[in-house]
Amino acid sequence: MIDELDVVSILDVGCGSGYSLAALARSANSYELTGADVSEQALRATGRRVPAADLHMLDVQRETIPWRFDLVMAVHVIEHLYDDLGAMRNMAAMSNKYVLLSSLAGRVRPTHNAAGHLRNYTALELRQRLEAIDLNVVWMRGWGWPFYSPVARTMKEWLPGVPEALGSLNRTQRAAAQVAHQLYRLNVPGRGDVITVLASH
Repeated sequence: MIDELDVVSILDVGCGSGYSLAALARSANSYELTGADVSEQALRATGRRVPAADLHMLDVQRETIPWRFDLVMAVHVIEHLYDDLGAMRNMAAMSNKYVLLSSLAGRVRPTHNAAGHLRNYTALELRQRLEAIDLNVVWMRGWGWPFYSPVARTMKEWLPGVPEALGSLNRTQRAAAQVAHQLYRLNVPGRGDVITVLASH
């Protein structure tokens, strides 16, 4: 979906271990990639995964980077932040074109609490927050129905201790994860409680 946009410079807020930046680096487009995170450990992992990315320590709830980017994105970040609206405002301040957010809808499950979710959103709540900071919603899409949610998310509730990170999987778990990812390709387009929203100035 990012390949559809007229963007060159991209900032990934809460870049974590760099998976999203790595995917963008493999794109046919020549993006200028920047990552930001509050964790030094995460930034080191991103640096190993995407050596060409420019990396910065950043608490987006309180700070900005003094540059502007065509696209500022945050994938599964804002639901973890106490001041989500402040973070969105700072993301908008660092963007000269677009802000892209991805988060979860639906009830907050025990596994979400364990992962540090403070809230989940409805599509209306995300729209209202973005409009409150003078951004215009370009599109909003769901993903995940039925094989990610409810199937995979419900299984995580039934089978506590299922590892989240691919690196911690044994051979059987890795094979099961690969099957699940193939099933995810069969999800109904536009439906599901993983919400991605693109907004512009």
